[in-house]
Amino acid sequence: MNHSQSVEPPNLARNVRQALKQWHGPSHSASPLADLYLFRQAERTAHTNPRQVTNQLLLNAIEVLRQTHESAAHLLQKRFLDLMSIIQLANQLNVAESTVYGMQREAIDLLTDTVRNLEQAASAAQKALLEQRLPAATYVHLIGVDEQLAHLLPLLTAPQPPWVVAIAGIGGIGKTSLAQALTRHSIQHALFDEVGWVSAQQSRLTAGGVIQAVEKPTITATMLIEKLLQQLMPDVIFATGAAVEKMLAALRTRLKATPHLIVIDNLETLADVESLLPTLQDLANPTKFILTSRKSLYIEPAIYHFLVPELSERDALKLIRQEAQWSNLPVLAESSDEVLKPIYQTVGGNPLALRLVVGQTHIHTLESILYDLRMARGSRLSSSTPLSTATPGRVWIP
Repeated sequence: MNHSQSVEPPNLARNVRQALKQWHGPSHSASPLADLYLFRQAERTAHTNPRQVTNQLLLNAIEVLRQTHESAAHLLQKRFLDLMSIIQLANQLNVAESTVYGMQREAIDLLTDTVRNLEQAASAAQKALLEQRLPAATYVHLIGVDEQLAHLLPLLTAPQPPWVVAIAGIGGIGKTSLAQALTRHSIQHALFDEVGWVSAQQSRLTAGGVIQAVEKPTITATMLIEKLLQQLMPDVIFATGAAVEKMLAALRTRLKATPHLIVIDNLETLADVESLLPTLQDLANPTKFILTSRKSLYIEPAIYHFLVPELSERDALKLIRQEAQWSNLPVLAESSDEVLKPIYQTVGGNPLALRLVVGQTHIHTLESILYDLRMARGSRLSSSTPLSTATPGRVWIP
């Protein structure tokens, strides 16, 4: 699960050389190239033994090498695939044996470069594919999550329990953003070969600072399984109306064979959460699950619970200034702490609430916004009380 941050594993040249030497070796011996994403990708789809997967990987690389260095590719094929000895090659090429050894070293170096380039291209393509599965980020730079990432990342990358992590908190507190940050970090650092993301977003923030409900956000457990299969196994076609058990069996086989990171966002919107959770527990290990929910799951067994905290005053002011700067509100962005602290004192450290206040300053003065909020909710909103419509034209967190 915990693959190297670097695309290239250590000792790639040595491993390529060893893989060539094992071309005719035992079928089920461990592959020297097992740390490569190329190998793991092929192994999932080839349905064959490690040696054949390794040989096909090498053969593909040799064919690519042949396009630019035909003599090097020819030497490697004769030496390792056809098992010609150094003496035979020296006689065939009419050169000294020492010259053949030098040519072989150079050819292996060129093949290593080719494997490296293929690995980098495959890894980059996979990262781009996984990024597309995530919803568009609502942030450019997350503020106040470093400690949360430092706490949760080791849990996700360790090949041991917890297999299911529940990120809980009130609306707008940043559950989805935190899950996105964890997932993007995992993608960029190649911590998992595969990532799945299923969301049933309840509402969205418009450019005008208005919260709009999303039509039919609720999905069923069956729909969730179908969405995951579409992402992870797009080449597998199930007949219309295929039994859930058949689809679930295919998904289970996939998730058990290779560690995945699966995110289910807005878990509370599922129509049958109680029946889904045991299924997720069954699908987990070695796959890890991240669940985000406004509702706590404390009564459920074998789930690691993480409650997203509010932003501190310091981070809240940083967020206000950042949002103001990106929203072309220079006066607000350059305001002193004394001017901005009343925002935090009124709405607390809920990131979405803070962003909404900033957005409303395009239309209304900050003083009038805070006054209306205080009149509507008291001198300070509690973290458990959602914002609501304070004045006509101002819609806050539902």
